[in-house]
Amino acid sequence: MTADMKSHYAWFRSKVEEALNDQQAATPHSNVMNLVQAVIDEKRRQQS
Repeated sequence: MTADMKSHYAWFRSKVEEALNDQQAATPHSNVMNLVQAVIDEKRRQQS
């Protein structure tokens, strides 16, 4: 493993650990998808 790969792996590991230790409530997938769909629908309305 090169030094750059080791550095990336250490960074990635820290991000994974941070996410696993996060105690904030997760946003349900359906809520996120509804918000994104609303943005898409609004953009389409603006283009019509």
